[in-house]
Order: sequence, then C-alpha cells, then structure tokens
Amino acid sequence: MLRRPPQEIDGRRTASAGHAIVVVALSLVLAALLNANSLVESIQGQPFGTARSVGLSLAKPVRTISHWTGLDLPREWIDAIAAHVDKKSPRVPTASGSTPTTPVTTAPTTAPTAVSPTSTTLPALRVPTAAQPLKVWLAGDSLMGNISESFSEKVAGNPLISASDDFQIGTGLARPDVYDWPAAVSNEMATVNPDVVVFVFGANDDQDIVSDGHRYVLQSPAWQQEYALRVNQLLAETASGTRQVIWLGIPAMRRPRLNQTKDLINQIVQAAAAAHPDVSYLDVGSLVDGPGNSFSTYRTSAGGQTVAVRDADGIHLTLAGAGLLTPVLLADIDGFWHLPA
Repeated sequence: MLRRPPQEIDGRRTASAGHAIVVVALSLVLAALLNANSLVESIQGQPFGTARSVGLSLAKPVRTISHWTGLDLPREWIDAIAAHVDKKSPRVPTASGSTPTTPVTTAPTTAPTAVSPTSTTLPALRVPTAAQPLKVWLAGDSLMGNISESFSEKVAGNPLISASDDFQIGTGLARPDVYDWPAAVSNEMATVNPDVVVFVFGANDDQDIVSDGHRYVLQSPAWQQEYALRVNQLLAETASGTRQVIWLGIPAMRRPRLNQTKDLINQIVQAAAAAHPDVSYLDVGSLVDGPGNSFSTYRTSAGGQTVAVRDADGIHLTLAGAGLLTPVLLADIDGFWHLPA
C-alpha cells in the first residue's frame, strides 16, 4: 500500500488533527503544572460542595507533581523577583489603578504597643440553646479555608453551635485596597452579631504597607507599628465583652521571608490579645510545626502514623492539619462559654 504524502500549503507541511490535539493537551498539562499552586488556591476559594471537593481532588495531585518535579519553582522565582522590584520601587498602585509616588517611612522607631484593658471583669454571658445556638464566625485569608471546613464538619451535629465563615484568597491586613477587612468585619458585627469570632491573617502580609501617602517598609519598626494599629482596629470592632475573639497564630512557613514576617505578626497579635480579657491567642505552630518551630510537612500521630499536616505549597494546612487544631479551638470556646454537655 502506498503511503499518502503529507499535504502542503504554500510549501508548508500541515499537521494532522490528532497531532494538533496532542500539542494542545500537552500545553494545557504544562500550564497546569507551572501554575499548580494558583490553581489549587483558586479552587479553595469556591463555595464548599461537590464541585469544590472534586476540583481539589484533581488539582492537588497536580500540585504535588509540580512540587516534586520543580516545575513550581519558575513561578516562585518570578513572584520573588516581582516582590523584590516592588519593594525597591517608590511607586505603589492604588485602588483606582494610579501609581502615586510615596516616600519611604522609617519612623516611628518604637515597638508595637497594645491598648491597655479597661477592665478584667466580663459581663455575664448568655447560655446557648438549640433555639439560639452559639454563632461562630471564622474569617481571614486563605489559611482559614481548611480550618473553617474542619471546624464546620466537626460541629455539624452540635445543635448548640452554628458556624459560618468568610475567607478571602490573596487578602490580608497589609492591603485594604485589595479587600477591606475592617469594613467586612464591621458589617458582620452589625448584621449577624456573632458570639465568637476566629481570625487568622498573615499569609499575604509579607509586603510593604502604604497608608496616608506613606510607605512602611516590610518588617521595619514603622511597619510593625502600622500593622499593630490594624490588628487593634479589628479587636476594637469585635472585642465587646460579651463576644469571644480567638486570633490564630501563623505556623512556620517554608518561604524564608514569609516565615520571618509571621514571627513579627504573631508577636504583634499576642501583645494585642493580652490587652483584652475576652481575646485569646492560639498558637497553631505548636500543633503542626516540626522541631524548633521549623516547617514540617508531616507530623507523627499518637498512634504512630505519619500524617501530612501542610499542603505542598508550604503555606496552608491540610484538612488533617486543621483537624489537629479543631479540638483545641473547641476547647477554647467551651472554656469561655461553659457549654452544656
């Protein structure tokens, strides 16, 4: 049988439809591997349900392969270079898209301070019932995703607790122009009035802060002072004396700069929480970190099993990791409210 020679158009050899499909498919697979971290974060931001669960079950293995093969490194290098350039540049985008020139501010040089408590005696708390359950609101950046999912699953059969959440990927306290957390918190307090508020912020706050035309360089004393003001702003909105506030500390991170920033953020939050009798700081790192507060993907359970407690991106908790936090969080809530058995 004679083979039909390949067709040519204007002297160029044409490819078969099958070959074109293979090229497109390989391109899509490569794109997924290069952007696997962003893909998983995008799916984690979707509403809880079957579509989100299926999407994560497909995307997380892709991210694992990306991490093992090193295909996630080019994106991290690009992000690091972009962050370095942004840190050196005096021009900062605003919410409207303009780029005004802002001076670099290094003062004040004092350490972050917290507001002193006015009273150590709390008003009498109400007793939650099945008709009026304890309203728990879990809010924060993407770190709150699996934490709120684990908590909601744990209390699903408890008629005394009603859980809701609001976690926004790529947000934090450093960039209110991206997402205005003070406004969101104020709205929740006015409309829902939760009994318990659980916060976690910091996964996206390893960047300079711009406020009132001034730029505060990451980790500088002025940056710490401004970040403390923003933490205390949320506490002033939520710590009412009849509402419990729990601020979760940030566990160890694999990225060095983010890991250094989380230490400062944890110190700031601890100092702020200590000034309020109805606010507690929960050390998440003590549950999931490795020896010496180091980053560790795995922890050994009481039964001797090795459990992955951190996602491959080196930032987020897995559901198993969040599962270690949930009973501690519930114990903190029960100790404050003395829930009926």
